[in-house]
Amino acid sequence: MSGQVKMNAAPVSFFGSDFVGTVVEKGDGVKEFTIGDRVIPDCAYPNPPAPEVAPGVVTNEASKGWLRLHKSKLIRIPSSMSNTDAAGFTIGAQTSHSMIRRTQVHPGQRALVISARSNTSLFLIKGLVSLGIDTWLFQLRIGQMFRRPLYLLHAS
Repeated sequence: MSGQVKMNAAPVSFFGSDFVGTVVEKGDGVKEFTIGDRVIPDCAYPNPPAPEVAPGVVTNEASKGWLRLHKSKLIRIPSSMSNTDAAGFTIGAQTSHSMIRRTQVHPGQRALVISARSNTSLFLIKGLVSLGIDTWLFQLRIGQMFRRPLYLLHAS
């Protein structure tokens, strides 16, 4: 490598689909948000949230820092939720909700969650339990099935 490295040069590519943002400007027709609202992406899938707006992941370039997004692709963050919690919420919560919806599991039925340690799995377990699904967990590290209320899972 020859020459000097420019430390203030733009990155080669942008990345990321999770973000916490603040609404800094909005169009005249936007009534759902006010300037200063904190928001996270709405990655709802498979139905388009509005005409000519793609469903699913909002962006894969969240690291750009400034994004111009359709109002249907944002969710206001409650004031009680920290930015740290909100940043980790989007993909896990929305992916697990989609998984539950697609399996069409109903209260009283059983569900098996394999490898119950990932962030998405923890969201999935909470979602299943809250819907009254008889939820079983399989911990691959231990290699045995165990059934525990969700709060005990965090202790293990």
